[in-house]
Amino acid sequence: MEKNFIIVIIILLLVVGVYIFKNKEETGNFECELDSDCVPKEACHPTSCVLKGQEDSRDGFFCTEFCEPGTLDCGQGYCSCVKGECEAVIGE
Repeated sequence: MEKNFIIVIIILLLVVGVYIFKNKEETGNFECELDSDCVPKEACHPTSCVLKGQEDSRDGFFCTEFCEPGTLDCGQGYCSCVKGECEAVIGE
């Protein structure tokens, strides 16, 4: 009787494990959880956002101080985490 109980528990754990693994594959891998996880991608006049650490290198870049329309320049937009992906929100 005890042996059957252990076998049933093992089978249930396997079924739950497969379900969780399959469900994770269907929902995809999220790259962010909070807006603060996201930063502008481009060094100058950014128009997109990525996860921290994936942004373009800023070494040796000197950007103009012009507020380029349609970019994140001068507070025209911000980086946001939307459904697990970093997105630029511009013009709101």
